[in-house]
Amino acid sequence: IFNSTLGFAIELTAGRIKQFEMVGQVDYDHVMKGDEFVVSDVLFQSFKQFAVENYGVANSDAEQFRTQIVRSIRNELVTAAYGLQPAQRIARDYDTQIQKAFELLPRARELWQRSKAARAAKAKN
Repeated sequence: IFNSTLGFAIELTAGRIKQFEMVGQVDYDHVMKGDEFVVSDVLFQSFKQFAVENYGVANSDAEQFRTQIVRSIRNELVTAAYGLQPAQRIARDYDTQIQKAFELLPRARELWQRSKAARAAKAKN
């Protein structure tokens, strides 16, 4: 299934998917916003048709893996439009470990200071 997302992104950025045209040059310095290159339902339906016709993907498989497919298509489109680094930043939006790290980061200094104080107190005893 996921090979078909790359194929779809290539065809889409080349302007060969009906109803969708991608125009513009690659801008490797572009700062992505969270709402850019969102995969709409219409675009997903176009992907399904493409994947069925060109890769033999079953409609039910596409629906079953919809969330992952949408993420993959978005990643491929951002990579094609802006390069690898912006695509990696977008991929981080879906990474639960990175999200948790960002959540805990503000507490890191506090935890480090507590640890340092505890070690110093233990060393005195």
